[in-house]
Amino acid sequence: MDHATAVRTIATRQPSWPPVMKRLEERANEAIDQGKVVLAAQSQSYEELRRERFVTDHLADAQAAADRLHVPVEYILALSGMESTWGDSRFAKEDSNFLGLMHKHNTPGDFDRAKGDETREMWKFSSYAECLDFFVGRLGKYINGVNDPRKFAKILQDSGLFGIDPKTNKPMPGYVEDFIGTVHGVKPVIARIDEHRRV
Repeated sequence: MDHATAVRTIATRQPSWPPVMKRLEERANEAIDQGKVVLAAQSQSYEELRRERFVTDHLADAQAAADRLHVPVEYILALSGMESTWGDSRFAKEDSNFLGLMHKHNTPGDFDRAKGDETREMWKFSSYAECLDFFVGRLGKYINGVNDPRKFAKILQDSGLFGIDPKTNKPMPGYVEDFIGTVHGVKPVIARIDEHRRV
């Protein structure tokens, strides 16, 4: 069975998956029809499909941001994927805030209030690219040229903007390792996309 056929049949073979799986299948089918890369195999999980959909959708914009920061593109995709639950978080869907970027009260701008927390206000953006542009502008000087994933994640966590438990306002112990693991998960997806484009 080829990749395209596998993608088209995954949802029907996994009846326990949530309804959003149908939307993922539809998007995968659209990508197939448009000649875009589709990276599914029969054994893929819902989480893997969601990750590959996210990488396929946002690789170009993530590459532009990575080039500006002189860092591997998988760092940008891993970070935005983690922070937005691969694009499925409320703030990613409604506000294109794929990085969970919070608004400071003394900074003018368009923002949204985090549900259940009147003290947390989240930035609104028009697109994934605009969100990354804001991120690069605000934090770029701290992570520019950082090519070690552990150091990259540690710098971001030390900034107090990433990997912080919203309930305790303290650093989450496993954040750095989670980031490293996510980077390793994203790299082969990018490699397959690049290989497909060369064909």
